[in-house]
Amino acid sequence: MLERRKVLHIPEFYVGSILRVTTADPYASGKISQFLGICIQRSGRGLGATFILRNVIEGQGVEICFELYNPRVQEIQVVKLEKRLDDSLLYLRDALPEYSTFDVNMKPVVQEPNQKVPVNELKVKMKPKPWSKRWERPNFNIK
Repeated sequence: MLERRKVLHIPEFYVGSILRVTTADPYASGKISQFLGICIQRSGRGLGATFILRNVIEGQGVEICFELYNPRVQEIQVVKLEKRLDDSLLYLRDALPEYSTFDVNMKPVVQEPNQKVPVNELKVKMKPKPWSKRWERPNFNIK
């Protein structure tokens, strides 16, 4: 893990941050692929640490689970650093697509080094029921 951190800079990010991850892909034409999305979940510790990014591309929701210390991960770039009130944003799967749609060419938002991480208190509108889970039971930040 320490050897991997010497090669890969892992920035500070939280659930709700928008990230761009560059990975080595042996099947891609340029051997590199990028994915931009909102971090909807972080889990695990140490070498088993993972995070899930979600974006809606051409009307289809796409989620990719990345291992933080995977050797194929070449770069993790924070496009927009922010926190959410919830520890997990898995309910975005049943929310309107506008809450998890981001332009793949989005420019990074510059954050001052001494500035606090902004907390996004946005209430998410859900699609009509039926949902994949009972999101209304826990205290999620939804309408």
